[in-house]
Amino acid sequence: MDNDEKIEIVYLVYKLVSGFPFHEVLVGCYSTKERAEEEKAKFETARIQEVEIK
Repeated sequence: MDNDEKIEIVYLVYKLVSGFPFHEVLVGCYSTKERAEEEKAKFETARIQEVEIK
């Protein structure tokens, strides 16, 4: 069995919830940055977080 750690990157998209200062809701998790950008574009106040999974 190979002991090399495999690192995968996923992109989480969050949107800001109105009425709650600094409160965000996870919209989705995507395997490509392009797909995450498409989803982010649907919301005025959204951000993408890049996460490494080992």
